[in-house]
Amino acid sequence: MGRPATCSCGICHKCKQREYMRSYYRENKRTYLDKEKANARARERWGNDPVYRAKKMARILSGQQVRRGKVKSEPCIFCGGRAVTHHNDYTKPYERVWLCPQHHDIIHGPLPES
Repeated sequence: MGRPATCSCGICHKCKQREYMRSYYRENKRTYLDKEKANARARERWGNDPVYRAKKMARILSGQQVRRGKVKSEPCIFCGGRAVTHHNDYTKPYERVWLCPQHHDIIHGPLPES
């Protein structure tokens, strides 16, 4: 039959993991949930990082066009699957390519390991 969905035995892996995560979040306050700090970080990055600013504006302008119905979402140009926008040049926000997440990751390469 197995353990119930909400086990509280205290000895199994699931219970130990739950306790570990609870203690982790208690000790390490999640500051990213603090709106004021998050907004301050975003404003600082917007002011100091022109590449970030260009990327953000390209995403905003492209998203506005899709939401307003000026541009229809298209399938991935490689596999025909559900797609997201990809900008080859962030200074040209209206020139976009539609790629599925898998092909988008291939173009950008794997994420660096921390």
